[in-house]
Amino acid sequence: MTAQNSRDTSPIQRVLTFVVLVCILVSFVAISAILAGYATGTAAHDGFSHGLWPAVLVTPMIGFPLGFIVMMVLLVISTTGKNRRTRKGVR
Repeated sequence: MTAQNSRDTSPIQRVLTFVVLVCILVSFVAISAILAGYATGTAAHDGFSHGLWPAVLVTPMIGFPLGFIVMMVLLVISTTGKNRRTRKGVR
């Protein structure tokens, strides 16, 4: 990474990128756990309504939209930053 590229990303952009990755990764892990639960027969006889399973079932419903929203915020921040640098004459 050159010195020019390291100045282009702000700490806010790095944090938002990390938040997007964590949201999407946790959602994929939750979906994998749900599929494993179905494969092992946990879903039979209302097994998903006890213990940690309700939270695992809700996680992808919250994680994917949250990750998408934060990704759009990151896109807007990145685009406005590039437009500012272009107006100032810095590439």
